[in-house]
Amino acid sequence: MHHPDASIAYVLMCGVLILTAWYDYKTTKIPNWITFPAAGFGLIYWTIAGSVLHGSAFNGLTDSVVSLLVGFVPVLIVHLCKGCGAGDAKLMGATGAMCGNYEVMTRILILGTFCMAIHALTVMIVERRTKKTFSKIFGALLMAVAKVNAELDKDKRPIPVAVPFCVAGIIVGTEEILGFRFLGM
Repeated sequence: MHHPDASIAYVLMCGVLILTAWYDYKTTKIPNWITFPAAGFGLIYWTIAGSVLHGSAFNGLTDSVVSLLVGFVPVLIVHLCKGCGAGDAKLMGATGAMCGNYEVMTRILILGTFCMAIHALTVMIVERRTKKTFSKIFGALLMAVAKVNAELDKDKRPIPVAVPFCVAGIIVGTEEILGFRFLGM
């Protein structure tokens, strides 16, 4: 659980995630003008909160940096494997900085991965991309086994990865604000 003043950070985090989900859905881009100020706010907020509540700005800053890394590093790895954009990694880093708690950020990543799977399957079915997607996956696996580096054809519009992760962040952030867990995670 969090201290009472954390609600300010979680409310702002939810606001940033709502804005980002909308922007990513409309443009499939996550701009730096959202992620960098959000990360900066989180780092500054938790540094001040650590100083005021625990007498140690270093502890607050450390918690925020660790949470930033917990959000950023796994998604950066996915980005480097061409599974999402760099903005998605920066957004998850900013989300970690804003939540200031690595356990909360881990819950966001786990729930976000689950939401992403549901989102991807829904898009595949609704847009009738199921056969094409599975053939791409099978083709990519064959290329990996054969150690061939070939470019797979791109769909017209990529699936906005940030949207399900934003939904997860909003759910977990709301749980933290209200002080109870809807999903039991």
